[in-house]
Amino acid sequence: MCLNSEATKKTYSSRLRAFFDFLKLEGDLDQQGRVFLDKARADSYYVPTCIMSFINYQKKRAEAKEIAPSTIQNFYKPIKSFLEVQEDVYHKVSWNRLRSLDPSRREFSVRVRRKIDEAMRVRIPPMTLDILKEKNRELYEALRVRDNECIK
Repeated sequence: MCLNSEATKKTYSSRLRAFFDFLKLEGDLDQQGRVFLDKARADSYYVPTCIMSFINYQKKRAEAKEIAPSTIQNFYKPIKSFLEVQEDVYHKVSWNRLRSLDPSRREFSVRVRRKIDEAMRVRIPPMTLDILKEKNRELYEALRVRDNECIK
């Protein structure tokens, strides 16, 4: 993995280890990685099946409130980063299909839409809009359009 930050390397390593431990691969992280890649090269369905199983496991943990739904994507990133270096294995995976398994993306868009609808009901002071502009661009744009329509 090509990572610059030491903190990111540590986090990605621990999450990658969690993935390999979920697959019940033996040894340290390097040995687990080699075994995983050997199995991936031997069977083209191995990687997508393993990732889908792992993501489903994390979704169950999120449903049980052990982790937040938005945390699931954080387990997905190290696996993808690890496999990006291994081009022969990386191209066997339909990343968009796997990404669609992540429930936090849909929930986020619903939450943002709900915030926009709630904010549309009240008059927002200009100073608050400036702060909002930095934090949530989509909400800011919706409110700005609404205020311009009210002025006309």
